[in-house]
Parts: sequence; C-alpha cells; structure tokens
Amino acid sequence: MAREKSDLQIGYYFQRSWIVREGEREKHARILELLDKVKAAGRIERFEVQDQDEAFPTEVEKAALLSQMRDFAMRRHTALRFGSNNYPYSLLPVSFMLVHRGPDLQSVFPCEVDRQTLEPEYFLERLLAGEPWIPSRARSGGDTRHKYIVEYLARHPEILEPGLIHRGSEQPVWDSSGESGRVDLSFTDLRGLYLIVEVKLGPTELDKASGQIRRHRRLFAETNHIAASQIRIGVACQYFPKSRIVEFEEVGIRCFPLPDGDFPPE
Repeated sequence: MAREKSDLQIGYYFQRSWIVREGEREKHARILELLDKVKAAGRIERFEVQDQDEAFPTEVEKAALLSQMRDFAMRRHTALRFGSNNYPYSLLPVSFMLVHRGPDLQSVFPCEVDRQTLEPEYFLERLLAGEPWIPSRARSGGDTRHKYIVEYLARHPEILEPGLIHRGSEQPVWDSSGESGRVDLSFTDLRGLYLIVEVKLGPTELDKASGQIRRHRRLFAETNHIAASQIRIGVACQYFPKSRIVEFEEVGIRCFPLPDGDFPPE
C-alpha cells in the first residue's frame, strides 16, 4: 500500500559528555540508526542531530525551551521527563527528541503517557513500522458493560470482520491545539488499513457516534502521524436501526451489529 509523503521533521538533541557512558552510548547509536531508517523509508521529511550545548548555547535559550516543554505538556495533559519529581521542567534530559509538522510541535520524547515512560527509540521503532505509538491502557471506572465489550472485541476481532489484527484499546489521542479523546479499539485489516471502532451500548448513544468517530479519526491520524486516508472508521452496537445504518454508511462509517442477547458471553 502506497504511503503519502511525510512532512514530519525530527530534532534529536544529546549531551555529548553523557553518551560516552555505557548504556547511553548504545542508546544513542540505536537512535541514530533508527533516524536513518525512518528517513530512508520516507516516514519523515528530514531530521537533525545536535549537541544540546550547540543547539541551546545559553541559559536563556535553555530556559525558553523548558518553558515551551511545560506549556506543551499542559496542553497535552501528559508529563515530559525534563527535570525531577520535585523540580519538573528544570533541566534537559541526557537526550530528547522533538517532532514537528511544519511550525507545530507534535510530540516530545521522552514522555509519560498513562504512567508509561516512552523513549525516543520506542517512538522511532513504531514510526518505522507504521504503527500507532500510543500504548493501550484500559481506563479505570466507567461503564463495566462497555469495558467488557471492548475487551472481548479486542480478543475476538473476527466478530467484527475477518482478518483484523488488534492494535490497541482505550488509546489516548490528541492534536496540536490540545483537543483530546480516547479510541475504544484500533485494528489493521487485510489491506493494511487501520480501522478504529467506537463501542456504543444502545440506540440513544448513536446520536453522538457519527461526529465522535470522525473526530477520533482526525485525532488518531495526527497523534500517530498516519494519513487519514489510511484509517477506516466504524461503530459497534447491539441495536442498529436500519435508518441509522444507511445514515452512517453514507458518510463512510462502517456499522458492526453485535450479537443479540447477553454480550459479551460469560
């Protein structure tokens, strides 16, 4: 499947005095290797590698960057590893990576998402594979029946359609303005396209499903740097009025009627 040309730019910054240390040296080499590979694969437009002291030579420039990181984290409702627990956003990490699309900062690594620390090499590996980089994490609380259906469909995607491979559940997504949401389920299909699915418990919830799933496609695409044209969208529900199926399919939303009765089965 042909991919659209990427417009992502990556800046990778490191402390030269630290990368000579065992562990950090191997990590640095792995990041450089992955940057070459994602560029060769056309997954990014360009990248630059700089010593932090050359990229940000004064304390004023370092302070401005740390302030930008704090503002970015607040908009994205996430945490960045720039400082300590007691003094957040107080110093630069040994190495870090900034991902831009044009002038807009899209992602920063290392970061913390749902209490999981994600390093630059993790992101680059996912980007190279063309896979979403946000890890799955089930939300606590909420409607128990909704949670059970999501978990069951993750284990049995063939209920939706043959050949689906589960890629994630309850994945947080966002855009550069700070708008955010969570995708119930994501899959890849037999053609290599992504399919994101929202689970609804009844007809009354379908009223908001159309706008929600289209919004989540936009956010999923921006968060994971995947073209929207490569993402199918669908809604799973036990009760679909025929008129609603027609309405959804007219705007490109696949309807997945779930089996009647107790679902998921015990």
